[in-house]
Amino acid sequence: IGDVFDVGGDYESRVDNSFHYKTPNFGGFSGGFSYSLGEDKSVTPAVSASSNVALNLSYANGPISVGFGHQTEKTQNRGAVVPPATQGPLLGTTSSNKYNFIGGGYDFGFAKLTAVFNTRKLNTNEDQEVAVGVQVPFGAVTLGAGYAQSQNEVGGVDGDKGTGFGLAATYDLSKRTTFYAGVKATKVENNNVDTNKSNLVAVGVRHRF
Repeated sequence: IGDVFDVGGDYESRVDNSFHYKTPNFGGFSGGFSYSLGEDKSVTPAVSASSNVALNLSYANGPISVGFGHQTEKTQNRGAVVPPATQGPLLGTTSSNKYNFIGGGYDFGFAKLTAVFNTRKLNTNEDQEVAVGVQVPFGAVTLGAGYAQSQNEVGGVDGDKGTGFGLAATYDLSKRTTFYAGVKATKVENNNVDTNKSNLVAVGVRHRF
């Protein structure tokens, strides 16, 4: 789903100068908080350095797992002095990406279903993203399928729309070695006109040391 969610803007998955706290597990409930300090303080006194704040809450017990995450990325703008209207604030200001993510899954034994929903806001730019998936085990073989969609809006007007699906299969050769194969197809369109398409086929062996 990463290629689809990248249509608008995806989370910063790794940040520097950060600290993280994760709570103990209380009957299936847990949470975490992290904060990252930037090193790009502007010469403009009113403009703060970049920063990243994230928190999450989750519950996992038996076949049920659900979670919520929020992340705010504040970034100094270092682009053109007069950028296009859709690009955001002017040079010497700070923009703020805000994400809210909720997801969950249920393991029926014969199949496991998962679903996630994410929103991203940056000024008048907004993304709404959803993904669903299923995994079905057959002894040493596990089959999986997933679908994802992302819709970008600028000022309430539809922009890029990304969609994608994937199919995968794994076969446990041993307790530590797994054979896998999969296919993935994604596309991006704007006003019903395709602007980008990609197809990926993967085959390999994974060994856990």
